[in-house]
Amino acid sequence: REDRDEALQLVEDIAYKLEGLVHLRDDRRLVALFGLPMTDENDIVSAVRFARDAQEALGHLAAAIADGFEDAEREPLGLHVGIRVGTARMRTAPSREGYQVVGNTIDETLALAEHATEGQVHIAGAAARLASMHYLLRQVEAVRRYGKPIRCYRVIGPQPAEQRRHDSGE
Repeated sequence: REDRDEALQLVEDIAYKLEGLVHLRDDRRLVALFGLPMTDENDIVSAVRFARDAQEALGHLAAAIADGFEDAEREPLGLHVGIRVGTARMRTAPSREGYQVVGNTIDETLALAEHATEGQVHIAGAAARLASMHYLLRQVEAVRRYGKPIRCYRVIGPQPAEQRRHDSGE
């Protein structure tokens, strides 16, 4: 429990530095929101950077915690990340934050995260198109939701600098 609380605080700090907000869904899932209250063209880049930075930081934390523990004694600290652009509704709910974020975009984002393996970032839709100017993406098996496929990509790493400049028109 202590490890999870420390990991959550670390992830929240990373999101905050990138102008994001972590919204806790339950004990095993969280949603980081970017573009609140106003969206910006860099929100997707910030979301991908958040995912990569949080994974790296959690890897370091897990390694530091691992000393002195049997593998069976500690909870894994890895992330399965899904990124999607869209609208969501905030409604008052009896929770720690006092609100709940709901909607199709949130559900699809969680489906993308569940499709990813630990350490992977999966991205779809307009988010993938925007991220492709800054990150290398590889198409992976589509995520099926309500019987419909969602074209899904895995973030591989940053685009080479010369490719980013060309795509962004610089």
